[in-house]
Amino acid sequence: MTVTEVQPPNHPRPALLEQETLVETMFSQTTDAIVLIDPTSQRFVQFNSAAHLGLGYSREEFAQLSIADIQADHSRADITANLAAILAGTLTQLDTRHRNKAGIVCDVAITFRPLQHRGRTLISVVWRDVTAQNARDRDHLVRTARLQLHTQLMSEITTAPAGINGELECFAADLTARLGTALAIARVSVWQINTTTTDLECLDLFECASTRHTAGMVLAEATYRREFSHLYSARYISAADAFTDARTAAYIDTYLKPLGITALLICGIISAGQLRGALCFEQVSGIYHWHEDEVRFGCQVADQIGMVMLTQERLALLNALRRSEICLNRAQVVSQTGHWRLDMTTTQLTCSGELYRIFGLPPATPVTLETFTSRLHPSDCPMVIDAWNQALAGKPCQITHRIIVNNATRWVEERAEFEFTDDGQPLSGLGIVQDITERVQTTQKLEAYRLHLEELVNSRTAELEAAKEAADIANYAKSEFLSQMSHELRTPMNAILGFAQLLEYDNQLNDLQRESVNEILRGGKKLLKLINEILDLASLEAGKIELYFESVALDDLITECFDIVTPLAQTRQVTLWHDITPELVLWADRRRLKQVIINLISNAILYNRPEGRAGLKAQPKADASPRVCLQVLDTGQGIPPGQISELFMPFVRLKLNDPRVEGIGIGLAACRRLVEAMNGQIGVTSVLHEGSSFWLELPAAPLEV
Repeated sequence: MTVTEVQPPNHPRPALLEQETLVETMFSQTTDAIVLIDPTSQRFVQFNSAAHLGLGYSREEFAQLSIADIQADHSRADITANLAAILAGTLTQLDTRHRNKAGIVCDVAITFRPLQHRGRTLISVVWRDVTAQNARDRDHLVRTARLQLHTQLMSEITTAPAGINGELECFAADLTARLGTALAIARVSVWQINTTTTDLECLDLFECASTRHTAGMVLAEATYRREFSHLYSARYISAADAFTDARTAAYIDTYLKPLGITALLICGIISAGQLRGALCFEQVSGIYHWHEDEVRFGCQVADQIGMVMLTQERLALLNALRRSEICLNRAQVVSQTGHWRLDMTTTQLTCSGELYRIFGLPPATPVTLETFTSRLHPSDCPMVIDAWNQALAGKPCQITHRIIVNNATRWVEERAEFEFTDDGQPLSGLGIVQDITERVQTTQKLEAYRLHLEELVNSRTAELEAAKEAADIANYAKSEFLSQMSHELRTPMNAILGFAQLLEYDNQLNDLQRESVNEILRGGKKLLKLINEILDLASLEAGKIELYFESVALDDLITECFDIVTPLAQTRQVTLWHDITPELVLWADRRRLKQVIINLISNAILYNRPEGRAGLKAQPKADASPRVCLQVLDTGQGIPPGQISELFMPFVRLKLNDPRVEGIGIGLAACRRLVEAMNGQIGVTSVLHEGSSFWLELPAAPLEV
């Protein structure tokens, strides 16, 4: 090591040369920077290589400098004051900073000592670069503080009530806010892999700047397949620069850039040996190098989240088990069924609460097989013992027997089965016992009621048969009376009409007489029509009507019917229409079918509203059966639901019928009997104030008759 000295004008004396030699030797044997400073000029009088090389200067450059040229913290006034204190012996060391030739500041530890050199008072300055040491000390302090904070946070996290109770969503919300605030992390989030392992679903995300919580975001595995594979294969992903890290590349445009995220630490949540989710730390302030202890802490927190997941699942299973047990107990109470289990090796018998009730035992008292056998009905005891022995031999056991409980008899149904060792020895038994006392008593009562009902049915059947016979006789007598009366009325009625027609052709009648004759004719025709309807109905009820079945082309028949009712429709201002599937052929009595259709269309006109519509629709039945469906529709006032059942009754007219329409209610009754006689059906549907639809179903004509 070379010591550079600025030479004074006079040559040193021998004693001084010895001292200088000592100084040079001291300078050359240390790696610290050593300088001698003139306190007056504040310039460097002498220095070693460590001094100028450590600050990046050449020997010549450094010889031209003063203290102020390398001092980074103190002004010239501060330097002057410090030199005075050194000379006074009050300042011996100082921590400060020097600035090297390149302008870089470094930390130095300096010691001072005044000395005499060549007749002058100088200050010996020794400094050591402690920049690296200070950095290590600062890092140690920061790391120590961080570890203390991590320890405190872990203590709070592990004792959080939400985590202990398995409330995962609440725990995640508390956790993200706690970590984000305490660690100054811009965004902290907890994600869970769904049950199909196809998506990551966000349980909670906390933004430190806005203190806002969000949840529900989804990252699909199909979109981030490579990134998911990194998460599955590694315990964590530490990305100081998320924009350039290959493990987070797919997130850049869809997730990182929109949110300004620049650094990521993703710690996998492991639960039961499987990856269940991720704890994510996100920074937004440029590149951030995650410290090893930060990564370790993140993984520890992720493990704690995994524990909460397990707790949640365990509590869910426990609650489900409790609900199942409550449901089972409730079901046993409702069904009056108890169960038992017998350990054959220890003879320990375990019973449900309902079994205690069935046998009238105090709940939870110790019981043995003898406890239950003592309550068997004496008459059933051999049967029960035999069934038990058969069960011990491996045969199915199902038996109904009686027990005595508090001096009362109860009926029970019992089933049991046993497990056996490899050598055929019974190992354990499991059985159920159901209280069927009410069922047996009900069955006994029902049997008594059945016998009583059989007697009543036989008695009522005889009475009904007698009443039916009497009703048939009365109905036949009524029909005979109506038929006979109608025949008796028809003869004089024809005479009246005949003579009235003769009077009609008399030219000597005045207007009043001619009008009277016309009234006689109109009244007589109506009366004759009524007599004919009564005769028809009487014949139908007596089964005396004769039908002539033939193939009836529906197109032609409907045309004839509409020709007949058109004048009536014009008078009542009702529009007629029809919709008929072509070439429909029915197997029916043509005359009687025509009578039915005219009657139904006439009613649709008569009971319609002015300017209403009435029509007929005909088509094959929808189920492809060989039948044809006809509908007669109107836009009248409709029929109240309570009166529809009265429509087809003889001599009944509904209360809502138009009083202007004449008749005594025979038409629809005759229509029903005619349709049924032609192997058909008739019915009606109606909506009040909207209209009615009378429908017929009749057989289609066979292909070959």
